[in-house]
Amino acid sequence: MNKALVDFLGYEAEELAELTVEEITHPDDIAEDREQADRLIDGQIERYELEKRYMRKSGEPVWALLAVSLVRDEDGNPLYFISQIKDITNRKQVEADLRRVAAEDSLTGVANRRQFEADLATQVSRCRRQMETAALLMLDIDSFKSVNDTLGHSTGDQLLREIAQRLRARVRQSDLVARLGGDEFVVMVETVSDRTGLHLLAAKILAAVGEPMQLQGHEVTVTASIGISVFPDDGSDVSSPVSYTHLTLPTIYSV
Repeated sequence: MNKALVDFLGYEAEELAELTVEEITHPDDIAEDREQADRLIDGQIERYELEKRYMRKSGEPVWALLAVSLVRDEDGNPLYFISQIKDITNRKQVEADLRRVAAEDSLTGVANRRQFEADLATQVSRCRRQMETAALLMLDIDSFKSVNDTLGHSTGDQLLREIAQRLRARVRQSDLVARLGGDEFVVMVETVSDRTGLHLLAAKILAAVGEPMQLQGHEVTVTASIGISVFPDDGSDVSSPVSYTHLTLPTIYSV
């Protein structure tokens, strides 16, 4: 090891010398690193590079570009590895930030239309492959234009942010909340076990949206309309006593 690796991982040199590669590697990255090392020993490759996470002494993961070669004796027997480790943590953070910006609605912080369409295509494929059922809950804010016209666009923007947060708080972490544009939101429910649960969720969302909110000194109360689409569509009616609109999936998006 050298001082750069000591500084990178936050250990004293003596401490680091007592650790194995596995002990300083992120658990999720051990298998790939070990597989490539085995291929190198077996002579299948001459060297390898991969991006992997190491674990600092503090427990913080850091990213590195690892380049490994193998030194052999005159008979071709492996002697030792030579590893070059380059800190790429800042680059990976920038990449993550760019992905987040590309996938996030800039006003509300929930997923944007592009991310929703990508996730929807993935979910539809998963449903077909694993014979599962998922659902979309399409949400429109009633009379949103009047809020903009009477209280101003900044108040309208604040209302949309509040609605987005209320939606996030009412769904599971695995469910996707997205803003399609304007006052249109969608919740993608990953796994649907029964239609009653969908109706209860829709009712919870409508109740949450209808709770009064304080926006720039004004108490604002709005209502919303919800449409439910279950896919793969089995043709059954998912209407409920609160008159949700039943939308088939092609009505919303062609997939």
